[in-house]
Amino acid sequence: MTFVVVYYKAEAPDWENIVPALLSPHGFDAFSQEEEGWWQASGPEAPDSGEQIQSIFDTFPFSVEWRLRHVEETNWNAVWEASYAPVKISDAIGIRAAFHEAMSGVEEEFVVEAAMAFGTGHHATTQMMAAWLPGKVAGKKVLDMGTGTGILACIALRFGAQKVWAIDNDPKAMRSAETLRSKEPRAEQMELICAAEPPEGVARFDLILANIQLHVILEQLPAYIKLLRPGGFLLLSGILKSKVAPLLDALKEHGLSLIEKQQQEEWLLLVCQK
Repeated sequence: MTFVVVYYKAEAPDWENIVPALLSPHGFDAFSQEEEGWWQASGPEAPDSGEQIQSIFDTFPFSVEWRLRHVEETNWNAVWEASYAPVKISDAIGIRAAFHEAMSGVEEEFVVEAAMAFGTGHHATTQMMAAWLPGKVAGKKVLDMGTGTGILACIALRFGAQKVWAIDNDPKAMRSAETLRSKEPRAEQMELICAAEPPEGVARFDLILANIQLHVILEQLPAYIKLLRPGGFLLLSGILKSKVAPLLDALKEHGLSLIEKQQQEEWLLLVCQK
C-alpha cells in the first residue's frame, strides 16, 4: 500500500487547527508540526489524491501552500526500533521497548510495543502528563481521551486509579493500547473504547486526561465539564504556547479554574479544576 503525506502551511488565524479538522474526515491523520512553519498529515493514497486535496483546500476561506509526497508501505516496527530509546519520565516512571534491558532507578517501568500510535513517552506533552499522575490518581475514576498506545491510562492504573476508561478513534491505537493493557496486573480495571467522542453522561469522573489536538479540546470541552465531578481535575495538553489564548478564554467561560500551567519546549500542560 502507498500512503500520501501532505505538507502544508498558511497565513491565517488558527489555520493549524482548521486544516486538520477539515482533512480528518477524508482519512488523513498523524498531524504533526514540522520545521519552518510547515505541518504534515498522512493518509491512504487514492488515484486522484492530488486533485482531492486541492479540492479540499479550495473550500477554505484562505489560501494554503502545500506539497504532496508518496510513501511506500514501510516496516514501521523496524524504523521505530532503530530510533527508539528508553525514556525516563521521572524517578517514578520509565518507558522502554521490549528489546531494551530493564530500566533501573525508576519505581515503575512500562514496556511499549513498536507501533504507529501516539504515546511512546518521547513527546513533551506525554511526558508532562505522565509526570503529573503519580501520587494524584489513587482511588480515582479516570477518563483518557485520545489514549494512543494507552500509556497514560496504564500509568494511572499502575499508580492506583480505581478504574480507567481509555478512548481513541484509531483502530491501530486500540490494538496498541490492548497490548499494553494486557501486561497490567489490574487490566480488568481498564476499559478500552474505540470512539471519537466522550461517553455520554454527567459527573462520572474524578480526572479527565485530554492530550489531543487543540481544536478537538475546544469542541469537546463542554462534554468534559459535564462528565467531571465537582472538584475533579481536567488535564489538557497537545497545546502550543502560541495558540493557547482561545482555550484560556473557553476555560473562563465555562467556569473552570486553571490551577497549574507547565511548559516543555513549545508545548503546554494545563491543569484545571471544576
